[in-house]
Amino acid sequence: VKKLLDVPNLVSIETVDSAALAERIAAAATHREQVLDLSIQVDTSNEATKGGVSPDAALPLAEHVAALSPHVRLAGLMTIGAPGDLSAFERLHQLRHRIAQQLQVRSQGVPREYP
Repeated sequence: VKKLLDVPNLVSIETVDSAALAERIAAAATHREQVLDLSIQVDTSNEATKGGVSPDAALPLAEHVAALSPHVRLAGLMTIGAPGDLSAFERLHQLRHRIAQQLQVRSQGVPREYP
């Protein structure tokens, strides 16, 4: 984690899959001037080759990350679905909606300028 946080211009880590990892990142980020965005990796396809937390464990981890420190913030969720299985992304979307309601956050959406 320390080596990763020394990468110049690092603004986001998208593979947080445990409270312990989030805590190590938050502790190491105290020297940073910029807040570091953390995304929780969710295993939506239940494949042995994929990492991430189970969908059921995502909310408790999101709550933990959101409460960690002023040096990191919960940015969202990410997944790598099974090849050809778009339902993994639908499951992630539904999970994001539930977590946003629970944490009382709003989606920022996509700006109109996006083609």
